[in-house]
Amino acid sequence: MREKIRKELEIIAEENYRIFAAKLIPNIDNFLGVRLPKLRKIAKKIVQLDYEYYLAMDNHLYFEEVMLQGMIIGEIKLPWTERSRYVKQFISKIDNWSVC
Repeated sequence: MREKIRKELEIIAEENYRIFAAKLIPNIDNFLGVRLPKLRKIAKKIVQLDYEYYLAMDNHLYFEEVMLQGMIIGEIKLPWTERSRYVKQFISKIDNWSVC
């Protein structure tokens, strides 16, 4: 699943958007250039497929993969007691204003 999602991100990435976004968020150099509405659609799809697997992943190559995890956590329908486990794991991945 990881490679399939990563490949999808690489396909829909836009070079002009990557350049634009890189200027907005200093010290981040692993942008693909995928727009947020497209990331939200992918996040919703992952929630329906296997969000637990995707949220367990730790080895992110791209900024957008971290963003996807945050979006998935926001999208899953779980009681706070269960969702908080994912939030606590995600907090350490927040390293810029955009992910936050």
